[in-house]
Amino acid sequence: MEHSKAIQRGILERTTSRSGQMFVGMVLLIGSVIAIVSLLLLFLSGALVSTGYGIKNTTAAQAAATAGAEDAMLKLERGAIASFPASYTISVNGTTATVLVGNDAPAAGFVTVTSTATVANHESIVRVVMVENTSSPMSVVSWKVLQ
Repeated sequence: MEHSKAIQRGILERTTSRSGQMFVGMVLLIGSVIAIVSLLLLFLSGALVSTGYGIKNTTAAQAAATAGAEDAMLKLERGAIASFPASYTISVNGTTATVLVGNDAPAAGFVTVTSTATVANHESIVRVVMVENTSSPMSVVSWKVLQ
């Protein structure tokens, strides 16, 4: 009898030991999954925030470049730009646009305006080609946002 009781106690101890080992393994597995999911969510939230700032900076750069091109067109209509090539800067909501105005490009009788603005490594370039008219308003031949 004593022998069978000792065997039963040994089986019971091994069974209890195995369930404890399984519990520790499950805790480690569940903890690892939670840690991986947490790191993934942290990475995704950071990426979404930086994407939002990128869109904001790109939009600000494009707005400043567009404003620079429109300012040059207005100056050309009013005769404020007397000689070519002309270059100047304009500030739009804290962003500086560099405007270059040249004539006879792409051919004689055309005026090309190139406006460039950069906000936090996001550059936008707007190029406008117009037909040069002395008697009537200049007409736009092309308007391109290059970046």
